[in-house]
Amino acid sequence: MNTIYKGYNISLEKQNGFNYEFKATPDISAISKLISDAQKSIVEQIENQLMEETIKTMRSDHLSSLYDMIYMERIKRGES
Repeated sequence: MNTIYKGYNISLEKQNGFNYEFKATPDISAISKLISDAQKSIVEQIENQLMEETIKTMRSDHLSSLYDMIYMERIKRGES
């Protein structure tokens, strides 16, 4: 019986009679896939965080410009 679990090739091999030997050996392709998946996840998290920060900055810049325009209009009308 063989299976791959979290980067290890797990095997249970029958020895003599009712004795079994359990082996867990690193599986390079599975480990590479785990690393690749982790890298993709990290990149996605960074991209999402950058996008959120960009949106926040855009909003604050936009609001700041909007407040400036309102303030300038009030000055023109003599309200400030």
